[in-house]
Amino acid sequence: MSELLAFSGDTGAGKTRSIFSIIEAVLRDTDKKVHYIALDRGHQRFLKRPTIAPHLGTRLFIYNVRDFIALRDTYRAVKQVLEFGDWLVIERVDLAWDWVQDYVGASVNQMDEDNLDQMFLEKRIKQKIEKGREALKTVTQNDYNPLDWSLIRSNYNGIVKDAYDGDNSTVKDINVIMTFWALPSGDQYDTGGDDDPRDLSKEYGMVIKGEKKTIGYAETHLLFRQFRGNYVFDTIKDRERGKGVKQVVAEDASFLDVYQGIVQEDIINAT
Repeated sequence: MSELLAFSGDTGAGKTRSIFSIIEAVLRDTDKKVHYIALDRGHQRFLKRPTIAPHLGTRLFIYNVRDFIALRDTYRAVKQVLEFGDWLVIERVDLAWDWVQDYVGASVNQMDEDNLDQMFLEKRIKQKIEKGREALKTVTQNDYNPLDWSLIRSNYNGIVKDAYDGDNSTVKDINVIMTFWALPSGDQYDTGGDDDPRDLSKEYGMVIKGEKKTIGYAETHLLFRQFRGNYVFDTIKDRERGKGVKQVVAEDASFLDVYQGIVQEDIINAT
């Protein structure tokens, strides 16, 4: 059985460190490969570790992407080389939701993404002049019609939903980890209501960024937060093992050891 994990939390809460705890064990205890698609730079400080560096380019492959086209092409290429039981990491997948909107917006307006913000700004200014301040509410960066949204979702799901729910996990038993940025709810945007899985404000005081449905594709969702110099993770969802309690991980402890102690299972050698 493959592991389909989602790690959410604020910057510095322990998401990436926990992933590399898993990666170290995969490289040490198995013959599987790890393909790491990075949408930001949070992983770079871990690459010099002596347990990591010797495997770069042989069993650990890092792909740095900075826009949706690069992400799409990289994912397609990685999918072709994934082998049974390998691990796929997509770091900061919430950014992909912003990127795909920019990509589709630029495509339908026949311009490059760098000029998209300027176009929406000019439209807002024009409407303000012509119709008054209330008109500002009608033109935003999400000023897309239903067909545009269909294109946005199909492009996005072709990567993110496919990684969690496609033949990677169902046929090849690929293990998948994705990370999502989460912020204190007082600093966040409005979500889609009480049924929005990104909205953890009532119980945890956090809201997750990114597309609404993505976090639900994972079998297990852990929320990371800082706690008195250490960090904690809460099991928000675990379809196989049940919901866990808050667990503190000390600065010098291994996330993997702590987590496997909770679930009473070797997730590295389960496939």
